[in-house]
Amino acid sequence: MYLALAMQRPLLLEGEAGVGKTEVGKTLARLLGGELIRLQCYEGIDSAQALYEWDYAKQLLYTRALLAGEVRA
Repeated sequence: MYLALAMQRPLLLEGEAGVGKTEVGKTLARLLGGELIRLQCYEGIDSAQALYEWDYAKQLLYTRALLAGEVRA
């Protein structure tokens, strides 16, 4: 977090569910008066999809379909 703030770069967090990644983002956004942009990633997403075709609702539906075994990555 320190380096992201010092270098004025985005902070990208990854890890297991429930470790507090979203809470870190919410807290930093609130403290710094910024906007939180939450990206829900899943296996098979590439940088073009993640950065330029961002659609949270679509990502959430796709993630649920993957978990249910309805589609393949």
